[in-house]
Amino acid sequence: MSTLPSPLPLKRCVIAACVCAVTFTLLCLLLYIKQFEILGEEDGIAETISALSDLIVSVIFFVMFLRTKKAHHEIKPNSGLGAWFWYLPLAALFFFIAGEEISWGQRIFGWETPPWVEAHNIQDETTIHNLDIFNDMDDQHEFKPFVQLLFSMNRMYSLFWLSWCFCMPLAMAVSEKIRNLVAWFRVPVPRFLHGCLFLSAYISSKLFVIILQPAESIVENLDEVKEGFYAVIFLMVAWDFSQRWKRRNTESPA
Repeated sequence: MSTLPSPLPLKRCVIAACVCAVTFTLLCLLLYIKQFEILGEEDGIAETISALSDLIVSVIFFVMFLRTKKAHHEIKPNSGLGAWFWYLPLAALFFFIAGEEISWGQRIFGWETPPWVEAHNIQDETTIHNLDIFNDMDDQHEFKPFVQLLFSMNRMYSLFWLSWCFCMPLAMAVSEKIRNLVAWFRVPVPRFLHGCLFLSAYISSKLFVIILQPAESIVENLDEVKEGFYAVIFLMVAWDFSQRWKRRNTESPA
């Protein structure tokens, strides 16, 4: 009997992606209305949603780490690493992202940027993703060449969700070898549906810029709205992991 997963729910994925794309585009169009500029402003609605969502994701993954580690060692004592191993770095990653979103509380508490950070930070903030080496732009606020962009935090973040949430579940659906390899490493894999949501938001943002060619201020606000969407989708991913784990434990035979 084949161990390949059931066919991907393509119809549901397409519908969800279309709804996500339309919702994202409508919110972006609101950026042209002055009263809705707060959507993408610094410390505005989108950035607040991003920070809160990423923090909740971090907490969920940390709780998953504790629960799955305990369950793993109760069932297989001294058996090495299990799926629980992956949840701790995921929790740390999203805690880092949440902290970066609010400049680690700098704007909240009003403390000064350390001189050694300010000297290399594009926005003069206490953030790592805005350091000149990790930012999309150079100190002249010009986009870097393609090769240098590979080291930007935004590009690495995009590659992360693309590979983990879209490419991995898709590859597992078409290749039994890949599925067995992922199972051997005990990697938690999101649903393909979530990858489609990420891709729809990404494509919508690119088309929005190409077709409408908005002003730079709107493009910057657009990026904040996109990051807000990404954070909410990751929250869906984390919540789905926790619910799947609960169902497996409640449905397991006594």
